This record gives sequence, C-alpha cells and structure tokens, in this order.
Amino acid sequence: MVSINRDVLTESVLAGERISTDDVLQLYRWPLEELGALANARRDLA
Repeated sequence: MVSINRDVLTESVLAGERISTDDVLQLYRWPLEELGALANARRDLA
C-alpha cells in the first residue's frame, strides 16, 4: 500500500500538481536521495 501512495505522489509531483500538507509530510519521510532525484526529474520537465 505504501508503494501505491508513493507512485501516486511521484506522478503528482512530476505532473506539477499541487500536493497536500499530508503529501508534504510523506515526502519529508522519504530518503534524501529519492527526494533529490524526484526534484531533479521535475526540474528537467519544467
């Protein structure tokens, strides 16, 4: 179940959608390397 939420959150971030406070708290718990990779991927799409 956690991976599904992680996949949905990843898709939302990459699509540039707004994320909720709960989503932010979930991102805060991610490993720094994964969060950095997600941020880099989003930046490359912009």
